[in-house]
Amino acid sequence: MKKVLLVSVFVLCILKLLPSCKSTRLNTIVDTTEFSFIQSMDELEGKLILPQEFYNLPIVTSKLKELESHLLPSSNINLRKLVPISLLGYIVFIDIPADIDNTSPYLHVFGDSNSNTTCNCDIGTDCPCKSKLVAKWCDATNCKKCTMSGSVYSFDSKVVQSLSIINGRIHLSN
Repeated sequence: MKKVLLVSVFVLCILKLLPSCKSTRLNTIVDTTEFSFIQSMDELEGKLILPQEFYNLPIVTSKLKELESHLLPSSNINLRKLVPISLLGYIVFIDIPADIDNTSPYLHVFGDSNSNTTCNCDIGTDCPCKSKLVAKWCDATNCKKCTMSGSVYSFDSKVVQSLSIINGRIHLSN
């Protein structure tokens, strides 16, 4: 909870909504080098996804560009999957070629013939899939209750759990 609060204060400072912030304090509020791949499905349960408003922040764009520039080459760029990463204390799903990562849990990409990954708006008009660089998320701008759901697979595809993201929080079930 402390990490979420610190990142939120950081965002308020960047957006200049907190007048008491000084640029020299920003470096101590959040560890801007924090970036890691998720290794097991257990690491996802109860975590918060990156709020969609954060995707336009320079620090998020910078980290996504850095990640995109360091992806390994693929022998089949058309076969893809969504892999969760931790970025600044939040979960972000990135769209990568399926053959460049064999250690992370994953979802099939939106629209893939094997995929049941969807964005559904329960209250409002719609919540379509959006993307920025390698990141993918459900845009809840026109929706009060937007749910991203699908099947999340262990890295070896032997364990499958249902994933749902409701109001920004990840829930897994068998």
